[in-house]
Amino acid sequence: EAKVPVKEYAYDEKKVANVQSHLENLVGENYFLNKMAKDAYRSYILAYDSHSMKDIFSVKRLDLQDVAASFCFSNPPNVSININSSKQRKKTRKVDGSRHGFNPNNPYGKRNADDKRQFVRH
Repeated sequence: EAKVPVKEYAYDEKKVANVQSHLENLVGENYFLNKMAKDAYRSYILAYDSHSMKDIFSVKRLDLQDVAASFCFSNPPNVSININSSKQRKKTRKVDGSRHGFNPNNPYGKRNADDKRQFVRH
């Protein structure tokens, strides 16, 4: 749909080494590599979700098994991802200080109409 040219290359599969299983074992055995790979996996999915072209870059259509394999996991890791957080942030009401009465015109908050006290900072 985007008219991006794609070139296909032919290669002999016998000449290509299968390193995926070796990388999965390495990441599975090393704690720090595993932690970094999980962080990278989580960041990738969050960045994918934050893309502005949602019709092309939809997280719901993403094959998480293949994405996990690209980060050297045999199965997708359990990571906490709040995918709808950007949508929820848009729905929340921005509090400009009027809830508690604090704003640039009234820095001391709500007061009764008959309250004539003045505040001075020493």
